[in-house]
Amino acid sequence: MSERDDLLAAIGAIEAQKNVLGQAAVDAATGPLRVRLAALAEAAAPPVREAERKQITVMFADLSGFTTLSETADAEDVRNLINACFERLGAVATGRGGYIDKFIGDELMVLFGAPQAMEDHASRALLAALEMREALVVFNTEHAALRSKPLGMHFGINSGLVIAGGMGLEARREYTVMGDPVNVAARLAAQAPTGAIFVGADTRRLVGSGFAFDPRGA
Repeated sequence: MSERDDLLAAIGAIEAQKNVLGQAAVDAATGPLRVRLAALAEAAAPPVREAERKQITVMFADLSGFTTLSETADAEDVRNLINACFERLGAVATGRGGYIDKFIGDELMVLFGAPQAMEDHASRALLAALEMREALVVFNTEHAALRSKPLGMHFGINSGLVIAGGMGLEARREYTVMGDPVNVAARLAAQAPTGAIFVGADTRRLVGSGFAFDPRGA
């Protein structure tokens, strides 16, 4: 296991003992681990480069259920759950070669095929979505607050040609992608019901017979 995997495992083990240790002790124990995890992520970030055209697959993974949970749970507890959940799901996505582009509220945007090119980016994205869905089921069972009101997840995945590179202010540019495939992936995620993985036609074509699909129409 890598140092990142070791840190994620340690954080998960400590979080699982929250009912025994108390939130203050959990925060104190996981704080330094999260700082080290952030440092590793920063060190692994791709260098900001000139824009280039790349064939990639984009995933939007949208969590649902936190709003309902927020109505009855303490705000700090909800924040800690969100962070722990994204740690778990992010580890699955990166384990399949995904690059976490950004977090948008309760939504996660992941790139496959950028910044590092890969021929099987579409298949990796679909495998990651299936594994993330399974990981969320396990996460729900591990947290008492989620057993009666489990979190859900829905996905939009699409492939195509995008512009990739550093974007933003000249003094602070971050690596990301732009293009119609990104917009379509976001729309697919918005249309997908909880538990569903909506996939664009180009992604479906790229993966061939490796996965089973149900047609949804235009």
